Amino acid sequence: MRPFIIVPLSCAVAGMVLSFLLIFAGNKPGFMEEYQIVTLNTSTLGHDLLPKMPKTNSPIPISTPFDELYSSASGITDQVDGILNNVIDDLSRSLGIQQWYGWHLRNFCEGMYKPNATSPSATFDVTDCSKPTAVYHFKIADIIDKQLQVGPLHIGLDKLKWPDSIQKKFDELSTALHAALAFYAISVVAAGISIFTGLVLLFGSDSLLLSLVNMACLFLSFFSLFIASIIITVVNSKSLKTVNENGNKIGLYAYKGHKYLALTWSSMAVMLLAVLSFAALMLTRKRRGGKMGPIKS
Repeated sequence: MRPFIIVPLSCAVAGMVLSFLLIFAGNKPGFMEEYQIVTLNTSTLGHDLLPKMPKTNSPIPISTPFDELYSSASGITDQVDGILNNVIDDLSRSLGIQQWYGWHLRNFCEGMYKPNATSPSATFDVTDCSKPTAVYHFKIADIIDKQLQVGPLHIGLDKLKWPDSIQKKFDELSTALHAALAFYAISVVAAGISIFTGLVLLFGSDSLLLSLVNMACLFLSFFSLFIASIIITVVNSKSLKTVNENGNKIGLYAYKGHKYLALTWSSMAVMLLAVLSFAALMLTRKRRGGKMGPIKS
């Protein structure tokens, strides 16, 4: 049965690697910056500051031949879409802010949408990421206010009618993320110990005590990831609710961090597999009289 220890051992290695990725995702431009916990879309923030677009008195041609009608309509639609894209891009640049802000576990990243904010296939073009810290607070109100003041219009956040409730909620949720970071760290340490004990069990020792230690570490790593994943899910849900209830009216939107959620729950599932597989090995060991058995060639 000893060779089958490779299964929980491999799961422990995978779980530890995934936990590291969850901790360090987005800590610098080019490294998993798309794995945000929450993404704030500010591409239409301050839309009510734009001057009203002048109306045209020029009539739309109605004498277009039928066979050219579709192409004419498509051309008009493309022009309108192009104008809309330019307006949104110009809006964020005129204010001096970025079009999106990604909230990570230990910092935030910011940037523009590529090719533009209204494209269905828009991707994140990262311009900068803040310095990672162990007790990070996502002060988005201060971040945007500072950028507005040094921007072309030199205005403050009060001009955008920014709700104070958003930052208050983010401060509460930032504290919850500190707990999630601690649980991820516990998971890494526990998985590391289980890897060491697993290697000892694989290549020599047949100690029941060592097996129990390994089992305890695997379970601790799994449980820590389970709690951390719940915290991340709750933070994600409450962030979206707060922003979309209070920020949509000023052009602020929040989106779920699907990739980060998938990664954290996947890491939990991997460690659950490690726990179950090693528990099965221990039950088999008990039935065989307490021996792991020799390694068969």
